[in-house]
Amino acid sequence: LKHFVANRRSAVLMTMARERSDQGSISLLQEFVQSSRKSVQAPPPHRRVLQWNFDSRTDPVTAYIEFRATVAFSLDGVPHHVLGAWKRAKKLAQRDAAEASLGLFAGLWSQQLVDLKKGHVMHKKSLPSEVCGRSVLDTFDQALPLFVDSPFFVLRRKGGSHQAVLHVQVMTVAHAFIGRPCVTEKGAKEDVARRLLWYLQVPGFTDEFEVDIHRDALDIPMPPPGWENPDLNCSEDERGWKT
Repeated sequence: LKHFVANRRSAVLMTMARERSDQGSISLLQEFVQSSRKSVQAPPPHRRVLQWNFDSRTDPVTAYIEFRATVAFSLDGVPHHVLGAWKRAKKLAQRDAAEASLGLFAGLWSQQLVDLKKGHVMHKKSLPSEVCGRSVLDTFDQALPLFVDSPFFVLRRKGGSHQAVLHVQVMTVAHAFIGRPCVTEKGAKEDVARRLLWYLQVPGFTDEFEVDIHRDALDIPMPPPGWENPDLNCSEDERGWKT
């Protein structure tokens, strides 16, 4: 499972939360992200540990303006975006996104690690001994751990390329994994499927990709429009997605 919980950072973080009740969720999340860095070099001074983006809307019932925060950060060199709920103030939206991040990475993933150490079965059935030479889509459902449910692909067309978003429930939390642009729809699906299996460190896929720790020095770009919405219909422009 994810190595950023393997050295008990999450347990340390929860202890910090109990002992330092005056510290907010945003500060705790920043400390957690900083503790996950593989690189021994500190990021440049201008590089923000947590990068924030906000959406706004007018509630159709109350007519209040609401805000929703997206926080971006890098865990062990892997960029993540966490989307919060709609709130009536930006600071409340920030806290909600930070609390959601801590609940997932320092809470649910930590418990998953405990279950793994107890010897709980993580997969639906035995994985095939040979995954090379076979389409990853042929073994994808079989390879998924038991705590991952309801996978489905959404495809985006832009020019002559295809890009896939893979929506899954990981420990009942909605996730969206985005692949790179590919020539074919099948290639786009295979690419993002491999990324998910690598991210989950599924046997047979642990060496599919290599993290570039030097990217920690760069700002994390926002994902393409509509990445969080699995219900968008297909169109020809860059906002177009289809299942």
